[in-house]
Amino acid sequence: MNKGHGRLETRECWVIEQEEYLAYMRGRSKWVHLKSLVRIVSKRYQGEKTETQIRYFISSLPVDAKLIFNAKRSHW
Repeated sequence: MNKGHGRLETRECWVIEQEEYLAYMRGRSKWVHLKSLVRIVSKRYQGEKTETQIRYFISSLPVDAKLIFNAKRSHW
Protein backbone atom coordinates (compact mmCIF):
# COMPACT_ATOMS: atom_id res chain seq x y z
CA MET A 1 0.00 0.00 0.00
CA ASN A 2 1.33 3.42 -0.96
CA LYS A 3 0.06 6.83 0.05
CA GLY A 4 1.08 10.06 -1.57
CA HIS A 5 -0.13 12.99 -3.64
CA GLY A 6 -3.60 12.70 -2.09
CA ARG A 7 -4.16 9.13 -3.24
CA LEU A 8 -3.91 5.59 -1.92
CA GLU A 9 -2.61 2.75 -4.06
CA THR A 10 -2.72 -0.99 -3.42
CA ARG A 11 -1.13 -3.80 -5.42
CA GLU A 12 -1.73 -7.54 -5.34
CA CYS A 13 0.28 -10.27 -7.03
CA TRP A 14 -0.88 -13.79 -7.91
CA VAL A 15 1.38 -16.48 -9.31
CA ILE A 16 0.26 -19.72 -10.97
CA GLU A 17 2.78 -22.48 -11.45
CA GLN A 18 0.67 -25.51 -12.37
CA GLU A 19 1.91 -27.11 -15.57
CA GLU A 20 -1.67 -27.77 -16.66
CA TYR A 21 -2.16 -23.99 -17.03
CA LEU A 22 1.27 -23.31 -18.50
CA ALA A 23 0.60 -25.95 -21.16
CA TYR A 24 -2.17 -23.76 -22.62
CA MET A 25 0.28 -20.98 -23.44
CA ARG A 26 0.62 -20.48 -27.17
CA GLY A 27 4.27 -21.02 -28.11
CA ARG A 28 4.98 -22.73 -24.78
CA SER A 29 7.75 -24.84 -26.33
CA LYS A 30 9.73 -21.65 -27.09
CA TRP A 31 9.83 -20.69 -23.40
CA VAL A 32 11.75 -23.63 -21.97
CA HIS A 33 12.44 -21.81 -18.68
CA LEU A 34 8.86 -20.63 -18.14
CA LYS A 35 7.87 -21.33 -14.53
CA SER A 36 4.79 -19.25 -13.88
CA LEU A 37 2.00 -16.96 -15.00
CA VAL A 38 1.72 -13.72 -13.03
CA ARG A 39 -1.22 -11.38 -12.46
CA ILE A 40 -0.71 -8.00 -10.79
CA VAL A 41 -3.73 -5.89 -9.82
CA SER A 42 -3.15 -2.24 -8.94
CA LYS A 43 -5.91 -0.08 -7.49
CA ARG A 44 -5.60 3.66 -7.07
CA TYR A 45 -8.07 5.51 -4.87
CA GLN A 46 -8.30 9.28 -5.08
CA GLY A 47 -11.33 10.90 -3.52
CA GLU A 48 -14.43 9.24 -4.98
CA LYS A 49 -12.52 7.87 -7.96
CA THR A 50 -11.05 4.35 -8.16
CA GLU A 51 -8.81 3.17 -11.00
CA THR A 52 -7.98 -0.51 -11.46
CA GLN A 53 -5.20 -1.82 -13.66
CA ILE A 54 -4.62 -5.54 -14.28
CA ARG A 55 -1.39 -6.75 -15.87
CA TYR A 56 -0.32 -10.26 -16.84
CA PHE A 57 3.23 -11.55 -17.24
CA ILE A 58 5.14 -14.75 -17.78
CA SER A 59 8.13 -15.49 -15.60
CA SER A 60 11.13 -17.75 -15.34
CA LEU A 61 11.78 -16.67 -11.74
CA PRO A 62 11.26 -19.08 -8.86
CA VAL A 63 7.58 -19.28 -7.95
CA ASP A 64 7.42 -16.68 -5.19
CA ALA A 65 4.82 -13.89 -5.45
CA LYS A 66 6.81 -11.46 -3.28
CA LEU A 67 10.01 -12.02 -5.28
CA ILE A 68 8.25 -11.64 -8.63
CA PHE A 69 6.31 -8.58 -7.47
CA ASN A 70 9.47 -6.85 -6.25
CA ALA A 71 11.35 -7.75 -9.44
CA LYS A 72 8.53 -6.38 -11.59
CA ARG A 73 8.19 -3.27 -9.45
CA SER A 74 11.90 -2.48 -9.71
CA HIS A 75 11.57 -2.87 -13.49
CA TRP A 76 8.89 -0.12 -13.65
